[in-house]
Amino acid sequence: MVGTLFNTVTVIVGASAGLALGARWSNDLKDKIFAVIGLFTLAIGAMMA
Repeated sequence: MVGTLFNTVTVIVGASAGLALGARWSNDLKDKIFAVIGLFTLAIGAMMA
């Protein structure tokens, strides 16, 4: 139950930060951040396979 609550809070905080800061960032920076998150997710998936 604690994990679910922690996940909910982190999603809300992350979404709020994205909404607040997203308008200030350039599209190039957004693309780079998106690519880094994708590579990080791919690496985690490869380690868990």
